[in-house]
Amino acid sequence: MKSNFKISKIEYKKINPYKIKGINIYSIEEALYIFYKNWKEINNEFFEENFINWVKNELFDLELYKILLNIIKLESFYEKSMSFLKIIDFFTKNELDFISNDLIEWEKRDKKEGLKVLAGRFFYEKSYEKAIKTYKKLLELDLNDYTIYN
Repeated sequence: MKSNFKISKIEYKKINPYKIKGINIYSIEEALYIFYKNWKEINNEFFEENFINWVKNELFDLELYKILLNIIKLESFYEKSMSFLKIIDFFTKNELDFISNDLIEWEKRDKKEGLKVLAGRFFYEKSYEKAIKTYKKLLELDLNDYTIYN
């Protein structure tokens, strides 16, 4: 009896997950969901070379890779975030509007406050080198601001 199944000519490759905050990510959809739910804690990690290279080398998605290369060139965190969240049709308009408002409020925050939160997150995650670099950036802004030291 002859089978109707065709053997794929593409060899199955096990995807090495992208790891962020102890979470294994296996797809762009998972990355978008994790970013949507945790953007304050994750911040710029999806806009760094490690993630973009993972998309290229593990997901084999050169089109998405090129889009992400353009996204990281954008100026503001808001622009990067909204462009990232719209790269595929994954979220509803209401979900995008909701996060857009939150991102706008986040961008209005004082730069010092944002760096302080980011440095604290790095310290909590035991990314001490990143925490030290971020604290140094914070101190460069204003050594006389006593709120930095809290």
